[in-house]
Amino acid sequence: MVNLTATADYLAHCVQKLGFILMSEINGNGLPLVAFRLDPKNNYNFDEFAVAHQLRERGWIVPAYTMAPKSEKLKLMRIVVREDFSRPKAESLLKDLYLAMQTLSKMAGKDIQTYLDHAKDTKLSLSGHTNNHYADEKHSLQGKDGKTHAVC
Repeated sequence: MVNLTATADYLAHCVQKLGFILMSEINGNGLPLVAFRLDPKNNYNFDEFAVAHQLRERGWIVPAYTMAPKSEKLKLMRIVVREDFSRPKAESLLKDLYLAMQTLSKMAGKDIQTYLDHAKDTKLSLSGHTNNHYADEKHSLQGKDGKTHAVC
């Protein structure tokens, strides 16, 4: 747990340096996860769902969420640091997060909407992009129930 917490704190501080707002506890407090959102002051022409989609294209599953009713305008992303999530994997994820932000920042508003529509059209749900490696397994991780073999 000490290693998980240290990795989560490292991720949190790096995500903060990338300009995100942290929504989770840091410095050893809370669970080994990093919840964050885009800073609205930056006036991005994309949202957390576009970032999550970009990361998905790079092989990462970092979910984006809207909050409960009456606060659904607030969106956030979450990285859960699991036992097999090492510091080198964290650095690789941070690099891809940086590249995702760079890619999205270069797109115009119309391109972003086309990009998001493409994501909806191709049904980028977990069940729509599960590989066949786990097709014969009888547990929920085969993707039929919206769960994955993700690393974060």
